[in-house]
Amino acid sequence: MSDTTTTVSLLEHMTDIQELRNLYHAEMIKTHDNSQLISKLRDDIHLSREASRQRLLNHESDIQIIGDALLYEADQRSWCDEYDKFIAGINDQLKVKLPERESEWSVTLTYSVTVRRDFMATDRQNAIEKMESEFDLTDHLHMDNDYNFDVDLEESDAEEA
Repeated sequence: MSDTTTTVSLLEHMTDIQELRNLYHAEMIKTHDNSQLISKLRDDIHLSREASRQRLLNHESDIQIIGDALLYEADQRSWCDEYDKFIAGINDQLKVKLPERESEWSVTLTYSVTVRRDFMATDRQNAIEKMESEFDLTDHLHMDNDYNFDVDLEESDAEEA
């Protein structure tokens, strides 16, 4: 191989290497730009979500203020029945509900309990007497949230608006 051919070949390889360096550099710039763009987009999404959350909280607060004012006016003007009917109809159409009037209710809860306990006794009557003298129902009732019962509701006789 001649020196000229070797020189030309080396120059071509150097040119190829320089082109590869330029391409690599250009890709690094793109990647850096993309990273910045992605970071900016993430920040924008976060800000947008926060602004949306704040608007929703403001909206719900405004609805509560409006509802409270309507309730007050209904009470003041003795429009309670009309208010109840109106709110029942409009709330079916709303995503954020207007407050409904509350009234006092008397609640009667009736339940029965069967307790079985074994006693050493001489006879049935003696077992009953031991049960009555030794057994305190309140020591054995453990209420939790896993019980079911029927409730009869009666609206109280309290005067309503």
